[in-house]
Amino acid sequence: MKIGKCPKCQKNHILTRHSKTGSHRPPFVWRCRRCHDEEHGFNPPRKKINKKVHRGTPFGKHKKK
Repeated sequence: MKIGKCPKCQKNHILTRHSKTGSHRPPFVWRCRRCHDEEHGFNPPRKKINKKVHRGTPFGKHKKK
């Protein structure tokens, strides 16, 4: 890790190595964590969900009293 300017987003951040080949081998590119995660698809933007529907708990007319 090093501190510098990310070549993708042009912001000063802590940079991590990102492999161009995708197999953790050289050649490497220095990217900030956000750009690195976006490229790999980590941490997708969160959607607002209905927790009751997501858990599968009954609600509405079938709700337990």
